[in-house]
Amino acid sequence: MKRQRGAAVVEFALVLVILLLLVFGLLEVGRALFKWNSAAEATRIGARTAAIVAIDDDAAVLSAMNVVMQGELNAGNVAIEYSADGVVFGDGVCVRGTCQFVRVSLNYVYHPVFVFFQPAVSLLPETIAMPTFATTYPVEALGAG
Repeated sequence: MKRQRGAAVVEFALVLVILLLLVFGLLEVGRALFKWNSAAEATRIGARTAAIVAIDDDAAVLSAMNVVMQGELNAGNVAIEYSADGVVFGDGVCVRGTCQFVRVSLNYVYHPVFVFFQPAVSLLPETIAMPTFATTYPVEALGAG
């Protein structure tokens, strides 16, 4: 019986390590899915905002998107393009009276929180590039007034 005295502690330590890795992995996957959904929602809100503000008011669009993304976005992440026909975007010929559609695109890079022993022995990369999120909306007023 004396030889088994520390076996339970060793077994618990081994199981605890695996259990903690699973718990933190699930937390990270949940956080990544939350950010994915937030990025998709941010493009929808950005396109809705771009459809009702003036064509050159990129700051208002970025501000509306940052409410959803907790201030993580900058002008380099977001592309706002207008189109007269809904097919060709960003050609530069669309002005306030001729624009029919607006498309807001977002390039977002996810930064995992639970990066273990970074950068020597990492279970996750330092950054994960998500796909480009985009939403197209018909324009409404474009700052008419």
